[in-house]
Amino acid sequence: MKESEAKRFSEFLNERKVRMGASAGDVADLFLYWAAREGDVITNLKMQKLLYYAQAWHLVHFGHPLFRDDIEAWEYGPVVPAIYRKYKVHGNQPIPCDGNLEKLEKKGTTIEALFSTNQLEYLRELYSQFNAYTAHQLANMTHVEDPWKNTFRRGGSFVINPETMRKYYQKVLAESR
Repeated sequence: MKESEAKRFSEFLNERKVRMGASAGDVADLFLYWAAREGDVITNLKMQKLLYYAQAWHLVHFGHPLFRDDIEAWEYGPVVPAIYRKYKVHGNQPIPCDGNLEKLEKKGTTIEALFSTNQLEYLRELYSQFNAYTAHQLANMTHVEDPWKNTFRRGGSFVINPETMRKYYQKVLAESR
């Protein structure tokens, strides 16, 4: 994220309060709904990075996790294992949208109802900023950032400590001001 984007994102978030209670699956469903509604696509690789950054920046701005699921350091970057397994059948192809537009709108309304207004505003801003990157750009970004770099070990999967994420991105934010 560019310094100006980090600053603008920080200012946006400082004006809002968000509570915890969602799962990574809820956030993934929301991102898929928005992508389908906007005629965009998300692969499993991109979804993993969107979830990682949603969690990381939430930790910085609100002091607690957005969702309760662990994030692990895998070869291609941070991964929420349950979400990876759910979508791995699609390989590197886009995760398909279920059903027609009318069905999607009903599902989207249900998904959005799981989040507070503040959570939706936060997630919408994060999604619009990070969805602009490709899956590989996001993966490359995570590979040069300390939380993944300092946790990843070839041949294993290790949980990325949320406090490590918070401290690192807090530093990134401070340096962007």
